Amino acid sequence: MTVTRRGAIPGGQAAHAVTRDIDPADHADPAQAMVGDGDSAAEPDTVSRATACLRARRQVRVLFFAANADKDRRLAIDQEHDAIQASIGSSRYRNHFQLIARLTGRLSDLHQMLLDHSPAIVHFACHGSAQAELLLTQDGGGVAPVPAAALSETLRVLRDNVVLVVFNACFSSTQATAIRDSVGLAIGMGRPIEDPAAIAFSAELYRALASGRSVQEAFDLGVSAIRASSRDDPMPRLFAGTGIAAREVRLVQDEPRRRSRPWAWILVAASCVALALTLIPRLLRRGDALPPPGMVRFAAADVRMGVFAPGSRPQECRALTASEDCAELGHPEAVRDTHVASFDLDRMEVTNGEFAAWLNANTDLWRPPDEYGIVTTRREPVIPLLRTRKCGDGLTLTPEGHAQVTAEAARWPVVCVTWHGADEYCRAQGRRLPLESEWELAAKGAEARSFPWGADLPRQDGVAFDLRDGVQVHPRAVGGSPQDVTPDGVHDLGGNVAEWVEDRRGDVERKTLRGGSFASRGPCHLLSSGCQRVAGDSYHKDLGFRCARSVLDRPREER
Repeated sequence: MTVTRRGAIPGGQAAHAVTRDIDPADHADPAQAMVGDGDSAAEPDTVSRATACLRARRQVRVLFFAANADKDRRLAIDQEHDAIQASIGSSRYRNHFQLIARLTGRLSDLHQMLLDHSPAIVHFACHGSAQAELLLTQDGGGVAPVPAAALSETLRVLRDNVVLVVFNACFSSTQATAIRDSVGLAIGMGRPIEDPAAIAFSAELYRALASGRSVQEAFDLGVSAIRASSRDDPMPRLFAGTGIAAREVRLVQDEPRRRSRPWAWILVAASCVALALTLIPRLLRRGDALPPPGMVRFAAADVRMGVFAPGSRPQECRALTASEDCAELGHPEAVRDTHVASFDLDRMEVTNGEFAAWLNANTDLWRPPDEYGIVTTRREPVIPLLRTRKCGDGLTLTPEGHAQVTAEAARWPVVCVTWHGADEYCRAQGRRLPLESEWELAAKGAEARSFPWGADLPRQDGVAFDLRDGVQVHPRAVGGSPQDVTPDGVHDLGGNVAEWVEDRRGDVERKTLRGGSFASRGPCHLLSSGCQRVAGDSYHKDLGFRCARSVLDRPREER
């Protein structure tokens, strides 16, 4: 197993292993973290003013932005994400931290994520090049090099609340140097470092930050973790902008306690009543505490992917292949809990009518269908989005690119959409594809249901499955299967059509689909853990999708 990583090797020669990197010209003591302007170049009053701007906050959003752009040198993105999540989850201020992940990162995605979430920390997990470029993913696959100047300009414009940027990428000390004055603090990488050591650094860094320690202390503890895992690995460097003292910057900390007088409690109580009378009507009018119409809200929870409660799996579904089911049948006790943050999920699958309306409202973005009925983007590189001929009977396009659906087919789930087409649609709605762990939590619940609706085997009058031998077979209208409803009110997770999800498997070209469909043979293909892996640009007449969204603590305009 290859355990080293990250990025290109100088001189164009292939590496024997994929490596992470630390500062290439670093001959100084690696424990000396502060470089550049730091506090040595600033007057004391300048330091205090600059550091005051980086004050502790009640909610710290961490954007984990990852890309596996080089398919020949895979990064352990899922392990790194899970290590950070576990470290935050075990720390004192875990409720103050929110980890937001984008695992197939494109530059356009970075802009959108910064605009949507205003994170305090941006963590890049990707390859880097000898020209100090971050290697993100192109639309439709491939490598998109992002030079230091471009990323610096992006973070200068969209920095909002950004305090710290972590580059777990090769030759990124140049990137960190370029952005330190824009965001304040940055950790840069250069020379190769083995994967376990790099992941240990990230885990310890976030454990300390989520425990209320300063950025300097968290960085030093991360360096100690590298030394504990391997004496031969080089050390990262912490870069600071002018007038910023990393030892004084904490992302979260306790409020100072003040002694109160007895009469003060009366004033406090009166203020609370007045505030409640003011805010409650506003909250009810705004509806921000509730999910949007057509969505179900799921509270944060832990889920063991593919693992069921003892005895809950039907006896006839004990022997499934890996292509039919994602469950860890051999050793369920070895499966770790995956923490799922609060999220909203569509009650229904996206329909032909909804997808056609979106296409018709954005005809300038898509090319008219080719001779095979394939719709692609106008921008380069061309991305296939949808096939409209010989792939389902619901949605058709005129030669000019106008989408048409019959009244009956308008309520069928849209099919023959690629992963990229589903991703484009959800992002256009201000949403995203559900994470694989979110989909499974919705389907299985905290009680580990064997089927989305419970323990009973599916009935063909209640669930759309095993229908592919019929004449002109097509999915049912969304919500038309009375048995296929979860206790939370989400429809068609078991059958009707399988669904695209955002997974953590680190593969740009192959994507995961979850759930069974009207073409699935037998009831065992409808289990809550059922999944398959297919090419992200493929089309299937029994494959559709639904959208999800992260739950933020408060709307952006009030931050």
